[in-house]
Amino acid sequence: MYNRVYLTLSLLFLTATGTNHTIAQSTKVEHRVYLLGNTTDIELESPFYDSLSELLSTTEPFTVILNGDLMDSGKTKEPTAQDSLKIDKLLRNIAQHENGKVVIIPGDRDWANSGKKGLSSVNKLEKLVKSMDFENVKWAIRKGCPGPDIIELNDHLILVSISTQWYNHPYDKPEATTAECGIATERDFLIELENAVEDSEDKNILVAGHFPLESLGNYGGHFQLAKYLSPPIIGSLNAGYRQNIGSSVDIVNSRFDAIRGSIENIVLRKGSVIYAAGHEKNLQVLRMGENYIINSGSPTKAKYVAKDKEHALFAKAIPGLIELDYYASGKVAYTIHSFEPSGKFELNTTETLFTSPCEPGNEDNFNSAYNPCKSLVTASHGPRTWATDTTAVAGDYTLGGVTKFFMGEHYRTTWKTPVKVPYLDLEQTFGGLSVYEKGGRTPDHFPKNQRRRWQRICVPFCRQRPASVTTL
Repeated sequence: MYNRVYLTLSLLFLTATGTNHTIAQSTKVEHRVYLLGNTTDIELESPFYDSLSELLSTTEPFTVILNGDLMDSGKTKEPTAQDSLKIDKLLRNIAQHENGKVVIIPGDRDWANSGKKGLSSVNKLEKLVKSMDFENVKWAIRKGCPGPDIIELNDHLILVSISTQWYNHPYDKPEATTAECGIATERDFLIELENAVEDSEDKNILVAGHFPLESLGNYGGHFQLAKYLSPPIIGSLNAGYRQNIGSSVDIVNSRFDAIRGSIENIVLRKGSVIYAAGHEKNLQVLRMGENYIINSGSPTKAKYVAKDKEHALFAKAIPGLIELDYYASGKVAYTIHSFEPSGKFELNTTETLFTSPCEPGNEDNFNSAYNPCKSLVTASHGPRTWATDTTAVAGDYTLGGVTKFFMGEHYRTTWKTPVKVPYLDLEQTFGGLSVYEKGGRTPDHFPKNQRRRWQRICVPFCRQRPASVTTL
């Protein structure tokens, strides 16, 4: 939104002391995030609750994100007694860990399956959760508002929660005229979301909403062959309808699709951002350029997910959950915990999403959002050097007599007037830098440094707008 000019600078090799410090950082997990959705599908007597508590028995601080669908009361507006018992059991098993937090984001089933009583339903669910009075449980987006809600999980990680169902809901919901929400228009929402993502300098960014932005599951328009063939003709028509028009649960439906592209553009433009969803009943980790879209919505039951060699790091129809590990070094990794028929979690897969920008050799998709090594680079190679000189900002605008007669001066005198301005001294900063090409795909172009390892800094005239942040 705001014009920014970035200089892309190389991250030079660290001193011996700095390298040793980095090695220590690379093994230290600062924060763990566990992603869960569709928890209403967990039976009250399931061993899942106790197994989850065992999984959370870790010394590191952690956050569990309950990403929608805590209840499924059909088209009614009341959480049932069964809903209440299951929610209490789930929250109690998590909240007993003093080093843990819970963040709740509502989903479409919490809004009475997009029914007419949806707003009343989600508000009563919010009231129920708050009445349980768990100190370390936060309902992220109050009163059925759209968000975004910004929570600082630690000094280097922020969670941006959004209510995708606010856009997907076809009936009553808070509007700008009701004054229930500080933000209740699409324009204001997008402005605040962009501010939250773009202005979070030097922090890991996790954006979470119930509906996925992309999906290889049924809600993303992917179906197994049997769905097209059974019943004949009707099966194909139904699959085609959900792929192109979509019901209220599908991400292509007109209400959600209208905002989905805008959210995706904002989230994925930043770089090194993770978007977490909980709608699909499967486990997916999709790489989208320099970012990731994750779906974790199959705690005990799983449904079909398609294969995609281009984007999918992991896509399986298995019960379980996905864990994100944020390291002190800037490395970010994911772990798949499958929930087995034995009633226990088992480690399925662990892979790196973003490599540390501090470690030599980590060139592939390193973390450009959070770089903990800036102080080491500055200490080893000196600070950024800003020089001041008198110079003409513009280039050579000399005109011939004929051109000048027909075109006029057009402020050439102003552009050619020398002014005294600060500028970044590339010869002195970090031991010397050299520009090799102009980067950027928008009018906000920025020079790139010749070295492969680089980090962004913002020139002082960039406009900064502090985000409103709450801390759990």
